[in-house]
Amino acid sequence: MATSINSIIATEDYSEDFLNGTWKYFVELGSKYGCVIWGRTTYQLVNKMPFKYTDSIKHIKKIVISSNPKFPLGPKSQLFLNPESALKGLKEQGYKKVILSGGSKINSSFAKSNLIDEVILLVDSIIVGKGIPLFSPENFQLKLKPLRTEIKDGHLVYTRYKVIKSNCMRPPIIALLGYLING
Repeated sequence: MATSINSIIATEDYSEDFLNGTWKYFVELGSKYGCVIWGRTTYQLVNKMPFKYTDSIKHIKKIVISSNPKFPLGPKSQLFLNPESALKGLKEQGYKKVILSGGSKINSSFAKSNLIDEVILLVDSIIVGKGIPLFSPENFQLKLKPLRTEIKDGHLVYTRYKVIKSNCMRPPIIALLGYLING
């Protein structure tokens, strides 16, 4: 996930204009894994972006999680009603790794269900006073072990974390963007 230093992923009006140069890394990871998971709001916002952005991800499968089973989708998109059904469906389609890339409600939903195995954060050198957090306030904790940190483009801090799980009996299946996840 791309975020400010204080973990804001968008302003209250859903603008991400304060995030500078993070899109290319999203496209890079999305292309590597071939699939990205979004909530309904994120899906709608991305589809309103200029063509130069949407064209760069046309080859990536978009998974939308929404409680509305009739939510309209565009090409290379598929709807699921919850994180578990999305991961099960993707596993059946042969995906072993996918990217979870927001928004905050979906991020928290995956975290609460213990479905995140890795977290990748791309932190821009900015603090945003008010906005949408990386995770919605929910009752969960993710204990993380840093795997790698590097500076990209002189102002982005890229950090990859492994989620430390205790007594996790499910087999690793899927990885995600902002998070690499196994489901």
